[in-house]
Amino acid sequence: MDVPTSTWDWGKLKNNVTTQASIESARHLSAVSTVLLKNTGGVLPLPKDKHVALVGFIDEGAVVHGGGSGSVVPSHIVTPLEGITSAMGPGAKISSNNGTDIAAAAALAASADYAVVFVGTLSHEGGDR
Repeated sequence: MDVPTSTWDWGKLKNNVTTQASIESARHLSAVSTVLLKNTGGVLPLPKDKHVALVGFIDEGAVVHGGGSGSVVPSHIVTPLEGITSAMGPGAKISSNNGTDIAAAAALAASADYAVVFVGTLSHEGGDR
């Protein structure tokens, strides 16, 4: 049976239908399907007593999806800054720079024991590079 489109309530697009089960499933799928780095030489996890500099798209402007007709707006996004800060714990020394001032970002990276740089670009349906 075809339902006329006039019966659709477009306001429903703004409903948050997230459940605890869907959050757990999404986190599990994300964890088992994401590869960020090779742990050559056993560098990871980083020691919690070291100074870590985070540079680039770490907070506002973090590239988390490309968009398109299949785009989904998540109920919460864990930015690199939030995730690394949480993983390193409350005693960690974490400094950050958004990378717009390259000299300041380079100086911060040089002053730290470890520097992690986040870069990105967007490609999406109708806007591929």
